Amino acid sequence: MERKSILVVEDEREMRVAVAHALAHSGYSVATAANGDEALERVRSQAFRMVITDVKMPRMSGMEFLLEVRKIAPQVPVIMMTAYGTIGNAVEAMKRGACDYLIKPFSTESLEAVVSNAWRGDRSEERIAEAEPALRPSPEAKRIITQDASFLRTLEYAQTVAASNATVLIQGE
Repeated sequence: MERKSILVVEDEREMRVAVAHALAHSGYSVATAANGDEALERVRSQAFRMVITDVKMPRMSGMEFLLEVRKIAPQVPVIMMTAYGTIGNAVEAMKRGACDYLIKPFSTESLEAVVSNAWRGDRSEERIAEAEPALRPSPEAKRIITQDASFLRTLEYAQTVAASNATVLIQGE
């Protein structure tokens, strides 16, 4: 079986080691980088099949790093992880090309599920079309009707984030 190579980019040493260890234990070949600059050097010199990066890092943010990876290796799935997750951040990451978004702290099982889904391409339209009928929206599904601009933006964010494993909580009257 081919060893799948993953680059983990995380400025916090303990988190970087924990994620790398969990992935290596699952059979992946893992390389690490402590910041975006170091990670870009690795992406330019080595072919990775996936990148997992923190969002908030010194020097170069995870979002800036994501844009650079998209230029160098547009086919490589990038998973974002952060302790400061918001719906807006998740939406922005997905718009910029991230394939998923993990909120710290996360379990090893959650990490493995997100990575496994990214390998299989579970975010693709084909996978959604093949989903069990109970998971697909039914023609009778109730639609939310509103003219409020703020709520329309909220619904747009929720729809964009729905393709990820991010948790969305909408509160209000």
